[in-house]
Amino acid sequence: MYLPDGVGAHAEALATLGPHSTGVGCIYLPSLDQVDLKGLEAIITSSCRTLTAGTFTQRARDGGDATAP
Repeated sequence: MYLPDGVGAHAEALATLGPHSTGVGCIYLPSLDQVDLKGLEAIITSSCRTLTAGTFTQRARDGGDATAP
């Protein structure tokens, strides 16, 4: 799953997600059966809100930081 705002913006939620690995902007889920689906939904919702709020200007791989002014 690709998160345009990067995985760093979701570190706290990722800690409780379940088995996964990450790249700069990707979450790799080996099995949805072992993932906290409510946590995954929260990550996706947060990422979508960031992208639609007008505060996001760069893709994760380009150094995007949703918290930067």
